[in-house]
Amino acid sequence: AAAAGVGLAWRVPRPAVRNAVAAVAVAGAAGLFGSSLAPAYALVALALAALYDVYAVYVSGHMAAVADASADLRLPSMFVVPTDDAYDDADLTVGGGGAPAATVLGAGDALFPAILVASAGVDASASGVAAPLGVPIGAWCTLAGALVGLFALQWVVHRRAGIHAGLPFVNGGAIAGYLLWVASASV
Repeated sequence: AAAAGVGLAWRVPRPAVRNAVAAVAVAGAAGLFGSSLAPAYALVALALAALYDVYAVYVSGHMAAVADASADLRLPSMFVVPTDDAYDDADLTVGGGGAPAATVLGAGDALFPAILVASAGVDASASGVAAPLGVPIGAWCTLAGALVGLFALQWVVHRRAGIHAGLPFVNGGAIAGYLLWVASASV
């Protein structure tokens, strides 16, 4: 199924197809890794990944080259959100200047906070905490924090041109959401 999804995304390089394949891949990997990590380990992994992302984007700059190579190969390793009607997926370059025709979010920028969401969900399920819609409150709080971080990242991307490290925003939000839940649950 994974090979078929990648093949489809390569043959039909449209944002909806790429995003769907990336979403399925992220969900599967997050469930696998998140369910096998205690939240404390996931927190450490998210913090370290955010630090690495800052280095890879702002210091070494190699993350832009990785993203451009992924776009050239038409791999479903990023989420693409067109911001211009003239957007053509074949011309996607991450490091271009000016107003972008699309913004991109690397699949890793969605994977890491999703790992903590899954880990928090498994941890909260084991403790018997209430679960609206079958999802423990700890996972909801972590997800809400990640989404706040994503909105903050989008605000920065639309205010300041260029490439920005996503993990400090989304991981920071996920960590904050999880820690707020832990603090409120211990009261």
